[in-house]
Amino acid sequence: MTENNKNIEKNIETKPTRRYDIDALRVLATILLIIFHTAMLFAFGTPFFIQNAELSVEMLIFVFVVNTFHMPLLFLLAGMSTFYSLNFRTGSQYLKERVKRLVIPLIFGIFIVIPPIVYYERLAWWSKTRYTTKTFNGTFFEFYPLYFQIGTIQWYTLWFLAYLALFSLVALPQFLKFKKDEGKQRISSIAEKYGKGKKIFLFVLPLIIINVSLRWIFPGIGKEIINDLANVLSYFIIFIYGFLIVGDIRLENSVDRNKKLALVLAVVTSPFVIIFLGPGYDPFGNPVGYAIYWTIFSFNGWCWLIAIYGYGRKLLNKQNSIINYLSKIVLPMYIIHMTVIVVIAFYVLQWEAYWGVKFLVIFTSSLFIIILLCELIKTNNVTRFIFGMRPKVKKRD
Repeated sequence: MTENNKNIEKNIETKPTRRYDIDALRVLATILLIIFHTAMLFAFGTPFFIQNAELSVEMLIFVFVVNTFHMPLLFLLAGMSTFYSLNFRTGSQYLKERVKRLVIPLIFGIFIVIPPIVYYERLAWWSKTRYTTKTFNGTFFEFYPLYFQIGTIQWYTLWFLAYLALFSLVALPQFLKFKKDEGKQRISSIAEKYGKGKKIFLFVLPLIIINVSLRWIFPGIGKEIINDLANVLSYFIIFIYGFLIVGDIRLENSVDRNKKLALVLAVVTSPFVIIFLGPGYDPFGNPVGYAIYWTIFSFNGWCWLIAIYGYGRKLLNKQNSIINYLSKIVLPMYIIHMTVIVVIAFYVLQWEAYWGVKFLVIFTSSLFIIILLCELIKTNNVTRFIFGMRPKVKKRD
């Protein structure tokens, strides 16, 4: 064997065994997102694209509790997936994959998937708690050119794709360094320091600092990157945490050891996310309450992440036919879910019925139609491409 061939073999890593727990958590997080956004249709005190006439405090509580950990969980899982992806991809291959999986669907979504949301929001004049007071009376094809007016075109729920694409680009140079011997030693030293005892909880400190110091300046309204800087930095750190945690077994074992305590702390602190919301949200009227609120918010979210990942790793790291099926369509599920929910809700919310009945109808019918549409997306390589799915593999004779 030549010296060159030896070097090639040395640089190529075997594709890792699939982490079924990460797949399962990503699927469950996407389904939770569908539940979350359906709940927003009924949550008291939280404006949405359209909302029911009768609003629920229970849905408000659910929304605020889930909000502390849900999107952070998706970024944590994305960081973990990036670690495994870079085991068998070069930096350039990884970037090409990110463009196909994130940037192409984002561009397509802004022009095709998001406009119906804006259209039905403008039609719903009867919804008193919409994001906008503007209305429209006409067909979708009449509205579509107006969508491109200044201030109308948005990425809305597709902000996750934009943020993840940005994080992937910015973090890639450091991630590639982590994959080298010197970088692996750096991860090892982090694991040696924070993989002992309960030190994994100290990972929350940067998140607390960001939220307390920046949230009042960058409140994150509208998911605009600059105005959303507190979230951007928090999510970016969590994305890196995901990479680091699966990068050394000592950190994963620390999560495993502390998952029970983390779950208890998450449950205990969750009520305070609601209790302190009123007095703690104003940094000028009550700066102490403000600092307490965002400290609890950050700590609560990190405890949920430890608990969810810890128990997910223990209970879900095995093959499951349903999870295996849904994991292959989870990205298009995410991309189209809000559009489906809003379109169905526009008609269901006008019923004379109890809000709980409407919730169940909207959620179940949305989930069914989302999966049905994903089945259609899967049928050909054109739609698979624009929704970030890998091409169909041709069967050999």
